[in-house]
Amino acid sequence: MARADEENNIVNYFFCAAIFLITVLCAIYGGIDYDVHISVCPKLSDALHPFVYFSKNCEPLWHVLTKVVHRIFFIPVDWAAYIVSGLCNAILYEIIRKYLSPHCKHAQLAVFALLLAGPLYLPWYNKNIYLGQSSPNIWHNPTLIMAKRFALSAMIVAMRVMQTTVSFKDCSSCKKDLLLLTGLLFFSALAKPAFVQVFFPAIFVWCVVKVLVSKGKYFSTALILFFCCLPAFFVLLSQFFLCFLISGASAESGPSIGVKLFYVMKIHSPNVFLSPLLTIAFPICVLALSFVQRQKLLDSTKFSWLMYLFSFLFAALLYEPARPSHGNFGWGMAIAIMVLWVESAKNFLVMKKNSARIAMELKIFVVSRFLCKMADVILCFHILFGVIYLYRIVFLRNIE
Repeated sequence: MARADEENNIVNYFFCAAIFLITVLCAIYGGIDYDVHISVCPKLSDALHPFVYFSKNCEPLWHVLTKVVHRIFFIPVDWAAYIVSGLCNAILYEIIRKYLSPHCKHAQLAVFALLLAGPLYLPWYNKNIYLGQSSPNIWHNPTLIMAKRFALSAMIVAMRVMQTTVSFKDCSSCKKDLLLLTGLLFFSALAKPAFVQVFFPAIFVWCVVKVLVSKGKYFSTALILFFCCLPAFFVLLSQFFLCFLISGASAESGPSIGVKLFYVMKIHSPNVFLSPLLTIAFPICVLALSFVQRQKLLDSTKFSWLMYLFSFLFAALLYEPARPSHGNFGWGMAIAIMVLWVESAKNFLVMKKNSARIAMELKIFVVSRFLCKMADVILCFHILFGVIYLYRIVFLRNIE
């Protein structure tokens, strides 16, 4: 038993190191966003005026940590940046591994494969692998890499709270989860507001439906979740105020946020409905499989789909008139896709286990087996094109 645990630890260390190394290589050879973000890392004088620095950089968490590593270990700031991002993705690997371990015997390899997955690539349709489709794994943006571990952790903790009916009298029983959720949402917003932008409307709709279905019994849980979201909401509000109301709009430049359906998506997507499907083909297979097998989707998977729908809506409607091609309202969709992939993988593993115990009609059994194999094949193609995308980043320096 001890030997097996030791071997498992060695495998974990290997895959953590591999993810760390891949992230560092992508940052060195394809991290075009790094130069911009490194240039706004705080100076020593900014430590005395943190609110002034926040007014200049509204997503400061990655920048502050990079500067701390730079100062403590006396290494060049660019290498501190690469190390911080590498550690963030290594931690993300470990979070997903622990989350999927109860459902998967070889969780280390499965999680490593998930973190390599990319959108399906059809050269005759989409000349770019990433642009126009997005991806469950984006390697060139450091603030997104920083935010993802907080986002997924917040999602996992939120689902634990959301699946219980908690009153103010007995909320001490899950006080640790409530405090943890509050902190994770807060730091997620400081890293990059993309996750909370899609999490807040999704949790609002979820809680409203739950309150109506439970005839008011879920109201106290909804109210507690509301208070957990408040600190991150105030951060988001201040980011919006500073970015778009103070430094954004002016009489000369016009509004800093525009609303136009599919305006940004049409810049890179040959078809605004087909292109997003290339990124979520595997989750769609899992969704289809649940209907065929008549197995209910896990609540966490339902919620991740709800987040994805809101993220798609924001990406489709909103843009920055001064720089529409940047697609900055699409970052929420990037994080929602990552969460959707993790939850779909978990749901897929659960359904595979349950299907062996469920009595099915022959027709349903055949269709179910076909969809399972189809999901496996599509997942393999996602991983293959994700590896090709990594090759293009590192060796061709092409992040598109």
